[in-house]
Amino acid sequence: MSYTYRTDKLLDAIGKSHGYVNQQNCPRQWVGFAIELETELQEATFEIERLRKANLQLREGAEEQKQLIQELNQRIKNYSDEIIRLSGIYQKLNGYSGTIDFLSKKNGRLTKKVKQLNKFTEELKQRIKRLEEENDAMRADLLLWENGGPLP
Repeated sequence: MSYTYRTDKLLDAIGKSHGYVNQQNCPRQWVGFAIELETELQEATFEIERLRKANLQLREGAEEQKQLIQELNQRIKNYSDEIIRLSGIYQKLNGYSGTIDFLSKKNGRLTKKVKQLNKFTEELKQRIKRLEEENDAMRADLLLWENGGPLP
């Protein structure tokens, strides 16, 4: 099938109605212009489809990152609850130095994990923000192109 099937269809119709296609019933510059326009239309259509797919991928990626942040926030809450629970145990066992040292080390490890998770969560929030900004920009470009705005 031709890349410019609409132009080819029109030329076939002219040929069938006149028995032939020549400069009088279809000037060459019209045919060239029609082929050029149809080619540009096809390229714009492909670009719009590519942008739609990229936009969808960005949205899916942002949604996955949001879910990951929710999971990490829950883990942080769980670790914080564990720290509070261990702090209570620490106070009850204040007289036992071996137990206190053990709990102190565990509390330190949990505190370190909470800090790491907080840092990771912040990085993910920044990444989601960047993805959402890119998504908004692509959505604006897509709307512009769909409304007949300038092509890249």
